[in-house]
Amino acid sequence: MAESKLEIPSIDRDKFRCPICLEEVRNPRDLPCFHTFCKSCIQTYISSTAACTGDQSVKTIECPVCRKSITAPRNDISSEEWASCLPQNKLIVSMSVNNEPSKRKMCMCCQKRNKTVEAKHWCKTCMEAMCDDCKSYHSYFPTLQNHKIVSLVDVENLKNDIEIYEPCPLHRGKFLEVFCEDHDQL
Repeated sequence: MAESKLEIPSIDRDKFRCPICLEEVRNPRDLPCFHTFCKSCIQTYISSTAACTGDQSVKTIECPVCRKSITAPRNDISSEEWASCLPQNKLIVSMSVNNEPSKRKMCMCCQKRNKTVEAKHWCKTCMEAMCDDCKSYHSYFPTLQNHKIVSLVDVENLKNDIEIYEPCPLHRGKFLEVFCEDHDQL
């Protein structure tokens, strides 16, 4: 009897590449058609291609990949605001977490203040590494108190425990799920 080996499929790194800059996606943002781009790339694309349609002056763009027409959330929105309003692709963010123990992670909050402090925790909601002091800030501010914080030692589990907290645009008060049985759609 022949032995069969279980092959683990390799991760297709092209799935993590921005179709605009062709580099690894940085700060991934999804269009409503589910194509993902770097926030800065889609912002530049929006500013260079956004056009007003009809008498109502509604800004629209076409997805650079599938050419689906995408309408701006508001008429007076800037390209920067529009790019920021797009949902973050948390699957790509969580899978791009480098969890090699040999590399020390630095606190992202402290780095923004030009400080270098070793991170010991990971906020699953903010998607950032943080030190003990910055972790304590999450208990002071009401908007941060419900964030899920785990130890960086446990960050390997992030790949298996992906949580998405994006509100569904069709179902008020519910979060996006993998598949909507009501509409038979992703």
